[in-house]
Parts: sequence; structure tokens; C-alpha cells
Amino acid sequence: MSRAISIETIIESTLDGIDESFEFYQEWSGGEWLWNAPEYFITVKIAENIAKINGAKYITLEDNVKYILDLAQLKGKAQASEKARANGRSDIVLWYGNEKPRAIIEVKNAVFGLNNILEDIERIQDVLEKFTLQFCLIAFYMDRHYEKGNANQKVEENVYKIFEETKEKYPKMTCELYFRKNKIIGDDTDAWSSVVILFKAK
Repeated sequence: MSRAISIETIIESTLDGIDESFEFYQEWSGGEWLWNAPEYFITVKIAENIAKINGAKYITLEDNVKYILDLAQLKGKAQASEKARANGRSDIVLWYGNEKPRAIIEVKNAVFGLNNILEDIERIQDVLEKFTLQFCLIAFYMDRHYEKGNANQKVEENVYKIFEETKEKYPKMTCELYFRKNKIIGDDTDAWSSVVILFKAK
């Protein structure tokens, strides 16, 4: 029986998907940056890259949260709350071969601060606390234009700022940061980065 692909491999493929999204959209649009693209474009490129991984995996897109949670096992006497947004949809869901959900990936475009991903983290915390999902990811694209230069450093500082604020605000979860070194454009007045934050229940 095939073993489930590793979390690290999934994260690398997720970052690949964001990077490819930028490159493809620039080519197709004649130079537009990824923040101009619809969010689902990034979602599809991430799913494509995960699908290329050798190993056992099942992927669904825009799946109904209530359906996912109905199939996931509650921990003890826990009950889902409104934070889980059972009437909503999850961008990407990874499944085990036994038809149980393994992980949820939420995708965001043009993230500039914690507020841009706050609702997703709230839902992830509620789901990980009460259901037996192995992990969740928030994957996002970030860029920065800075007339004085030093855009590369500004992007990197902002990535770490969001991550530190996340750890401080959500101590009930284990959080890990993964991001690709920023891509510098021109004389460092513009830069962008692909970012993934991994969440697990403590």
C-alpha cells in the first residue's frame, strides 16, 4: 500500500505552485504581477504541483466545509463552532485513501498583513482543535513596491512580522514558516515572495 506523501513535500510543491503562478501570469498578461490575478489561479497551480508528486494523495478543490467535517472525526466530546464556517468552502483539501480528510490548504493572494488571513486562521484553529485533521496550511503571495529601494528586505521583514504575530495570537497551535527567498525586480524597488504557514494541533 502506498504511503501518504510527506508534509514537507506538500509544502515544497505548494511553494512551487505560487512561484509558477507568478511566472505564468507575467507571461500571459505581458508583465502583470500576480496580485492582479484571481486567487483561484494560484489555487489551481498549487493543486497541479501537488498532483505531480509521486505517492498516495487525493485532492479536491472548493470543497464544502460541512461535508469535510462530517467525514472528519471529532476529538472526544468536541463540537464544531461557527468559526469553522461549515457553510463555506475550503480552497484545497487533501484526503487519505480511506476517504478521510487529511489536510486543508487555504490560499490567499496579495497578503500584506495578518488581517488578510485572520479569518482563515480562526477557522483552522477551530478545525484542528476539534477534528482529527493532520495539519492545515495557509499559502499566500506577497509583494512590495518601495521607491527608495530595499523592497527585498521589506518583504522579508513583513513575512516574519506576520508569522510572529500569528504565533503570539494563536498559541494553541504549532506554527512553522516556509518561504522562498524574495524575487528582486529592477534596482530593488520591487520584490515578491511565496509563503506557506504550517499549522498543527498541539
